[in-house]
Amino acid sequence: MSSSKNAVQNGLRWIAVIPGAVVASFLVIFPTSTPTATPTATAPGSFAAVILATKPANLKGYWKCDETSGTTLADSSGNSKNLTITGAINTNYWLGESGEQGTCFRTDGVAGYASRNEAVIPSLDNTNFTLFALFKGGTDFGVVKALAISNSSKDNDRAHIGQNKPTSQAIAQARGNSTVMASGISGGTAFDGNWHSIAFRRNGTAFELFVDGTRVASTTATLATGSTCNRTTLMHPLLNETTGYAKGSIQHAAIWNTSLSDSEIAAIQTARNPSATPAKSDFNGDDKADILWQNTSTGQRVIWLMNGTTLTSAVNLGFVATSWSIAGSSDFNGDGKPDIVWQNTISGQRLIWIMNGTTIAYAVNLPPEPTYWSIAGTGDFNGDGKSDILWQNNSTGQRVIWLMNGTTLQSSVNLGTVPTSWSIRNY
Repeated sequence: MSSSKNAVQNGLRWIAVIPGAVVASFLVIFPTSTPTATPTATAPGSFAAVILATKPANLKGYWKCDETSGTTLADSSGNSKNLTITGAINTNYWLGESGEQGTCFRTDGVAGYASRNEAVIPSLDNTNFTLFALFKGGTDFGVVKALAISNSSKDNDRAHIGQNKPTSQAIAQARGNSTVMASGISGGTAFDGNWHSIAFRRNGTAFELFVDGTRVASTTATLATGSTCNRTTLMHPLLNETTGYAKGSIQHAAIWNTSLSDSEIAAIQTARNPSATPAKSDFNGDDKADILWQNTSTGQRVIWLMNGTTLTSAVNLGFVATSWSIAGSSDFNGDGKPDIVWQNTISGQRLIWIMNGTTIAYAVNLPPEPTYWSIAGTGDFNGDGKSDILWQNNSTGQRVIWLMNGTTLQSSVNLGTVPTSWSIRNY
């Protein structure tokens, strides 16, 4: 893919040219005024604490999957809906392995799974619900119904989430006492060998699928009444058909008998704040830092993808006017992938490229500032799991931190004034 970004009046136009495909472009218009930020304070708890605090009266089952031995996955919802593990330990299933949020439950794709001879939601009749879990697996994960409530003697009367096999997409489906809905809804990237969250929400006749907190698919359906469910399962569904076994890992599976709101789903996603945080400059997700280059003469920008200290390949980001410089890279939208912060040394304009690996997804404008202010770096200064922006005034020596909520300025903190002979470098 070749690409370029050209200056236009009051903004920038990003143009992407893909050989054999269409030419796509979008215009980024810069704001002319600086918004007033309202200070906010957040104190995130542990991931499990956020799950437990979300609609606790409606949380019907919650399995952290953090056991290190035995044949039981304990229910942490307080409803005593423990699951019994089937298979041979260290052959069909594994406990105590490192996951994203503590330890996880892994199965072999042959015989390992966990189940209960009872559905935590006994009927889908006029019942809203939300299913949620963290999964890790590749395209050989192999199971559509990896977290499910079902009827062991029917193919209907079920709700579930899993893999849209054999793709990397997630899938979700619900049926009442009929074949409506006939097929599931799918989307997002959830089975690429990394940890991802999948959530499936019903609100009346509206059904929505979320991957990593982002809505990726939706549909409407009227489920037939008269449904009865009698099984709750992880990694292998129990119903009246031949079904597969999942090859992969699961943790923090939860089922509510209510529809969680957008903000509640987003809060759970924010709370993930993975324990294995990617490097600020890890653009290909291999947990190794990469190098972001800029040519101050030509405007060319390049990413070196590194294997430790060895260059493996280079990705050309195209040519950008030399008045624009890269000020930092950090994850601003919470997808675990670094984004790129830009500043224009002539106009004072600032923006963030939201990246999907080494590909630009879209751009977000930041409030413009005078050119004597420069961005010195990025990092999470207040511990909320979101990247903030560090500024320095090259004329007065004043230093300031912008505390960000994603790509939105929430408040600023004055670090005081330091002589201009001192400057922040390579933060």
